[in-house]
Amino acid sequence: MPAFFVFAIIFTVLMLEKIRALIVSLLEILLYMGLCLVAYHFPDTVTPFATEADRLADILLAFVSVKYCLRQCSLFSSEGIQPAAAPSGGTEPAATLP
Repeated sequence: MPAFFVFAIIFTVLMLEKIRALIVSLLEILLYMGLCLVAYHFPDTVTPFATEADRLADILLAFVSVKYCLRQCSLFSSEGIQPAAAPSGGTEPAATLP
């Protein structure tokens, strides 16, 4: 579960710019800290995993999905790599990803 929190914060920083990214990411961190404190102080609000295999599957799925999404975000935010443009009917070919 913490992998999704980290992903959300990184995604926010990638999507917003400068001071807005800082403010929103700090608010997200405070929200997630609050959620963790609620789960700690009120454990009856948290549904536990039925087995350790379920816990492992959750951790692996979170890790792989977050890694994949961050990789895709980094490809599109890198210099020189842009999403393919919609066909404009002109003679120029649309930009393609490698």
